[in-house]
Formats: sequence, structure tokens, C-alpha cells
Amino acid sequence: SSAVEYTTVIGHFLNVRNSLLAFPTDTPLSERMRSCEAAIVAFSNKISEFLDLDQGFADEMTRRVANAAQFCQTPQVQESSFVATMKQFAEECDWEGLEMIALRYASNEDPGVQHAASSYLCLALANSDYPEKHAEANAVADGLVGREEATIDDYRLCFSVNRKIGRDPRAQEVLLEAANRFGHLPPDFQAVAMQFAMESGNKELRNLLSPGIGGTDE
Repeated sequence: SSAVEYTTVIGHFLNVRNSLLAFPTDTPLSERMRSCEAAIVAFSNKISEFLDLDQGFADEMTRRVANAAQFCQTPQVQESSFVATMKQFAEECDWEGLEMIALRYASNEDPGVQHAASSYLCLALANSDYPEKHAEANAVADGLVGREEATIDDYRLCFSVNRKIGRDPRAQEVLLEAANRFGHLPPDFQAVAMQFAMESGNKELRNLLSPGIGGTDE
């Protein structure tokens, strides 16, 4: 039916973004576009059909195209958009795509982007369907918390990754290291830490967490 055909065309077009971003940085745009040509052409043809059917739709599309053209004239992409891209891949649970993007941004000259790339790479590896990548995730996580400038978020990620890949003893070590280093756990970290203590039956850890290790930033 036409509805099924439309859904298929839209699905292929929505995957174009991930396909374009998954190439190495030195891949020419023309080569990237060729790989997605069929999906783009099919979507364009479908939109053209709608333009002929409804004038209101045609007017709205003209307005949006004009806005997009103006947006594309922006002189340079802000570095924060790199982080936003990785965040979107993570939200979509596209772990293979996230791994590729994070590896590319890991060499970015901006320290903030590098740190974000390492964090997202760690997340992607931990969620990989390939068990051999879990050890890589653990190595990246240990590297994050081993930095002098490590943050509480680095420790939470390391804790979560070790839980994800079934390394509970290491997860407990990370939890205690975070408590000793920062003197408190944020409420969200505190909640998952207490759940871990209860599930593991570790009464000593549960007692340690009960006062909240400071509990809040008060």
C-alpha cells in the first residue's frame, strides 16, 4: 500500500544521517552522498508527490527549505555539536555508529570533545554485542577515573560500565574510590549505588551508603 511504501521511504531517509557520519573524516562528501543516493532520491520523489497534491504543504516546504539554506550558510560548526551528535547516537542506542563517531572525535583538539568522546566510546564498547569489546570498555573506563582531573561523572560511568559487563568487584572498588575522593555521591549515583549494595547483599557497603556518603551537596 501507499502508506507502507511511504513508511519504508521515510525509514531509509532517516538512516541517511547515520550513514553520512559513519565515514572517516577524510572521506569526500561526494562519496558519502553516493552511498545514500537511492534513499535521498526516493524521499525527494515522495515529497514531490505531496507538493503536487496540497498547496499548503508546498508553501510550508518552501519556507522550510529557505530556513535550511540560511542555516547551511553558518560559517563553522560549533564544537559542542560534536558532543550533541554522540549524545544522539547514544540516545538511539546505535552502539556501532557511536563507537565509530567516538573514535573519530577522540583525536579532536578540544579537550572537552576528547573527554566526551572517551566517555561515549566507553559506553558504546560496554553495550557492544561483541564480548571482546567489553575489556576495551573497562580499559577506557579505568583511564577516565585514573586522570588527575577525573569527575564524579567519570566514576559513575566507570561504575555503570563494570556493572554492565558483570565485573561487580571492580564496580564496588570504583564506588568506594568515588566516595573517598569526593566525600559524597550525587543523588542519582547514590540511588544506583544503594541498589547495587542491596542486590549484592553487602551489608558493610549498605551501611556505608545509608548516611548517603554525604548524600547531597549540602
